[in-house]
Amino acid sequence: MQNFSFNKVTNYLMFLTLSLFAAACLYIFSVMLISRLQGDTPNPVIPWTTLQVGFVLLVIPFIGKRIYAKVVAVPEEVTLPRPAALFVGLLNGLLYGGALLIILTAVIFCTDPLRLLADNVAKYAGIILAFFALAGMALAPQRVSRKARLWLLLALICQFVMLSTVRQLLGLYPFKYDYNVEVVDFKKMPLVEKQIIEWLVPEGAKNIHIYGTRASHSRAECNATMEQIRNFAAKHKFELPANPANEFVFGNNEFLIFIYNQQTASLLGYFKREGLPPSLKKPDTKPAPVEKKESFMKIR
Repeated sequence: MQNFSFNKVTNYLMFLTLSLFAAACLYIFSVMLISRLQGDTPNPVIPWTTLQVGFVLLVIPFIGKRIYAKVVAVPEEVTLPRPAALFVGLLNGLLYGGALLIILTAVIFCTDPLRLLADNVAKYAGIILAFFALAGMALAPQRVSRKARLWLLLALICQFVMLSTVRQLLGLYPFKYDYNVEVVDFKKMPLVEKQIIEWLVPEGAKNIHIYGTRASHSRAECNATMEQIRNFAAKHKFELPANPANEFVFGNNEFLIFIYNQQTASLLGYFKREGLPPSLKKPDTKPAPVEKKESFMKIR
């Protein structure tokens, strides 16, 4: 069993983890690079996905060799040079600071989750992480084993996954809100998702009343000019009537529907994430297709 010792297994796990992380970063980079090159009208003849995977397969062996030399092919316990010791101390500090943030986040999430949406939460979290990172650098270790480096790496990854999960859960939490504002001001309506504001309220609209349940449905009332409505419809690719009446309906008829009154310049919009109920959908005004004479004769 000497050939398959625990330390050897952890060394190769750490090598695999770092290699996969590097490959994921390279793939994202290649996707962004190639998507920028191809633009809005990509050439269907060129296999973009094949190019992206090929780029990763060409580059990752060179990066893998460096990772292997640093992780697997080093002594069991190494004396760190000063820069490396400071880096490991930095990671140690982030580990303890992240653990404290997870505990605080869990407590606040269970007691008063609304506080996690405040504007200064990210600033306080950054201050805590910076304090612990500096403290870790001040107490930087001189010697470290490969096993310790592995668990440090995995613990940091787990922390970021945990914080990301809490953030996603917070985004799905059914907060109820009701705001009356003169113009769009995100500081005065922190519970409303910015994307919902962009979907429901035209740019430049005034006297906004928006209410609903976060991550579920929202209703917005505001005043907007016909020109603002046209710009709003063009931005989101909504189809307006050719000769709009005094009051008309528009939207994508899936999860967004609007009613606009030209006389009062008032817009009422409704959003439902799971899809609009049938009672709110506008009727299909397209004429039914006319059957050809040949098919009619065949039926007879």
